[in-house]
Amino acid sequence: MMRKPSPSQRKTKMAVSNYLKYLIPYSLLYEKLNTEKQYKNIIFYLDVLSISRGFYNKAVIDKEIGNYMDTKQMPTLYIKELKEFLNTIYTKFKYYNPKFVLFFDGGMCIQNTTISKFYKANRASQKYFYLEESHKELYSKIKDYYLNEVNTNFNKSGLSCVLASQEYEMDLAPHYVIANNFLNSQSPNILNVILSIDKDLLQTCKFPNTVQAVSLYKKSQSKIDMHLYDNDDAVSYIHKGYKRGGLTAEYIPLILAMSGDKIDGIDGIKRVGPATAIKMIQRYNLPPIITKTTVLPSELQEHQQKLIDNVRLTSFDEQISRIPITEKNKFDKRLNEL
Repeated sequence: MMRKPSPSQRKTKMAVSNYLKYLIPYSLLYEKLNTEKQYKNIIFYLDVLSISRGFYNKAVIDKEIGNYMDTKQMPTLYIKELKEFLNTIYTKFKYYNPKFVLFFDGGMCIQNTTISKFYKANRASQKYFYLEESHKELYSKIKDYYLNEVNTNFNKSGLSCVLASQEYEMDLAPHYVIANNFLNSQSPNILNVILSIDKDLLQTCKFPNTVQAVSLYKKSQSKIDMHLYDNDDAVSYIHKGYKRGGLTAEYIPLILAMSGDKIDGIDGIKRVGPATAIKMIQRYNLPPIITKTTVLPSELQEHQQKLIDNVRLTSFDEQISRIPITEKNKFDKRLNEL
């Protein structure tokens, strides 16, 4: 029989964080574990750059640059915070023998930029726009150092591993792990928990024992909204008015393909937003993947090639198919060591 976390586990608090300003919905996870008592283990998947908001915070960046210029030594702040972050999670869920998969990439995203040169192109131009040129170069050096330290410090047999790639986008890492049943992740006794605010990762919630924990600050309400999304309500993260049921997580790539994604530089169908995309998918009973043989309604026929290309950009199953076997072998080695 599963036991509830002890009061001491519930009350564990993290120190004020510079980088990791992502809050985990512990109460929602406890509720799920205590309601669905089949879970014996948890795998946490950390989207390193998504949850480490300090990498994009001017005050943190200025602090790190100032410290480096004063001491002439590479910093340690982020690694200390990340260790504390993981230790806190481990302590709270020790009963479930947690394992951790950390993932990040170098931003090249070759599997998608070969399809569209605009893919995530705007991110590179907007990053650290408020810094002087000399400081941009210095902070890029600090950030690269930190990511290399993550790769060095968080590969621990039986506890954690890092899946990283300089060339290929790694948002697909949880999908890759679960689709290939690494770490026995498809077992109904294991709960997969994705820690990320990125909406494209929601598609991985199509696996029945998988949730994505999202923590976002709502400025209009001056509060932090925390939610656990699963297969049945993943779509509601993209369109808040969507009610649970109906379209499941496997439709996330198609919704993004139709409505577009400005952050990732994906140009959708003109005048089609998430709400309209959802209505069209339901009205025409569209399949989650569009191919050349897919029969589309007349109003979508002229957009068939765009939808095909966009699904290739948004679907992790599609992206994984374009990663070289040599790169996959590196991932497999790390996972097998864990």
